[in-house]
Amino acid sequence: MFSLQRMIDDIGRKRQERRFASQAGKRQVEAIEHVFGLDIDKLKETFAAGGIPMLPADLPAYIEIRSLRDIGVNALLVYQTIEVNQLPRYIMTIRDGCDEMHWQHYREGDSHTLVRHDQEFAGVNMRLLTNDVALIGRLVNAGFNPPCPWIAFYELGPVVGSLQGNAEYWYQHIWDRYWGALSLEEQSDFLERKRRETMAYMSESEWLEWVDGLRFRDLRARD
Repeated sequence: MFSLQRMIDDIGRKRQERRFASQAGKRQVEAIEHVFGLDIDKLKETFAAGGIPMLPADLPAYIEIRSLRDIGVNALLVYQTIEVNQLPRYIMTIRDGCDEMHWQHYREGDSHTLVRHDQEFAGVNMRLLTNDVALIGRLVNAGFNPPCPWIAFYELGPVVGSLQGNAEYWYQHIWDRYWGALSLEEQSDFLERKRRETMAYMSESEWLEWVDGLRFRDLRARD
């Protein structure tokens, strides 16, 4: 009796999992079609020739990437938040050596990249649909970064305590993921570059407060 009941429960669980997976897949297709403005059949056709790209290894945590193989599209969905003034260089990195098939659709051989972006929290959310793994590597090496806290949430000040709402989301899911992916040496190099950019409008004492606030967010810097 126990084994029979366990079998019945297991069948019910698997049915629920299949139903949830189907619903999640449908929502994902709708979201992809909405963002990139193409129906799923067109996307399958666009990425048919390149085969199924492998997920790159050792990507930094601040670049989100997922395979769309489950919905029949042989491409990777790539998401990254960058500074507004980095947008032209980001696009040029994608365009380099490619033919522009349509607006924000670039091709090199069997490799295709579709680009969409929107502005949020003083930065630009870049969304790519691509089967070009080498391009993802070039974007990583190009050193793009999200807007700094003194740009995105200056009103909160350099030492952030309790967070909620948009600020909590931004720090936890955007900034901290970027900052924590850098080594302490890379953090120092980053701050040196950003200090040169802020010299015209930020005093040394204010700058040091921001630096202390950023350092405090990384446990490695506290030791």
